[in-house]
Amino acid sequence: LNDSEKEAEKRARDALSPEEVSTVRKTITMRPRLISTVEGSHTCPITDLVWLPPHAPDCVGGDVRLATCSPDGQIRLWTIESTTILWAPKLRLRLQFESRPVSPACMSFSGLEWPDQGHFLLGTEEGQLIVVDAHRNGSLVNTVDAHAGPVVALERSPFHKDMLLAAGDWSFTIWKDDIPRPLFTSMNAPSPITCAIWSATRPAVIFVGRRDGNLEVWDLLERSHEPSSVVTVTSCAVTTLSPLRRKEVLLVVGDSHGTLHILDIPWNLRRPMPNEERLMGAFYQQEIDRVQYMSTRMQFRADELKQKEEEMRARARLVCSNHSEPRNACSNFQDPWQGDDMDAGAASGEDLPETKSMDEATQRAMEEEFRKRLGLVV
Repeated sequence: LNDSEKEAEKRARDALSPEEVSTVRKTITMRPRLISTVEGSHTCPITDLVWLPPHAPDCVGGDVRLATCSPDGQIRLWTIESTTILWAPKLRLRLQFESRPVSPACMSFSGLEWPDQGHFLLGTEEGQLIVVDAHRNGSLVNTVDAHAGPVVALERSPFHKDMLLAAGDWSFTIWKDDIPRPLFTSMNAPSPITCAIWSATRPAVIFVGRRDGNLEVWDLLERSHEPSSVVTVTSCAVTTLSPLRRKEVLLVVGDSHGTLHILDIPWNLRRPMPNEERLMGAFYQQEIDRVQYMSTRMQFRADELKQKEEEMRARARLVCSNHSEPRNACSNFQDPWQGDDMDAGAASGEDLPETKSMDEATQRAMEEEFRKRLGLVV
């Protein structure tokens, strides 16, 4: 801690009563109720732990209440009832994509398809968002590339259930369930993003933690090209964000040094605007229309480019067929759009096809005629 932080801690301790000081200094020893067995545990560190929604038992069977994921490529579903202290998972899902293992980083079980189809969302260390089917032993339903680095946050909006917040590398993105492109991508932050959450009271507000210890506050209705405010919380990386609703709305922040910070959210960031949920719905619809237009335009441009390539190939063949040189010279015409094959042949040392020379007598006759026209031959 620096001098100012040490002084603030000293003032906080001086303000406590002797009973409160003894309570703070008291260490509570807790024994675990359940411990997973070595055979049933993950072989790599657990990157996310999620309590399943109440309808989870109807989807996967049994009394499953808890899910864990790890870079070992597995998701394990656990019960919380066991007759012994040794604990084993109820269900194990091994993930693979194109015969390559998948490294899960975070999960979300609050999707609209989870109660009926058993689908849930997964963010990977490769920066992908994956829809997984729990009924089919963890088979992948859909995969999209979301970020250039590990996905560090994956959370659905508490106000718009089909909107998903994902964070990774230096930006965060907002996705819709049935659209394979992000509706919104933030500007790159000066430092990598470590966590992000939706506001619990305002549909337009997002809190983003960074590695340099700063907290970004985004109000998408106020401005969407940059954060509304940036607050310095600590001198190390922000690792955890969690809302706390009591009499007042608080934000709990944890950092990499093990320090817990509790921030008081200002009035303008905790009280929703009039019709804010409807305004955010209009904002999302505008972004949906933009993404759909760009997809249609990109497909149109691809078809247009393909048509122009076909026209240029046809024109090149027509020029070759109408050329005044002998036909053998045109028979070795190389399609200009297949330059890669020509380069590959040259790189491998193979001789390119050579044009057959004209008859020697014809060449001499043409040379003699040319000399006569110049007056070089008497």
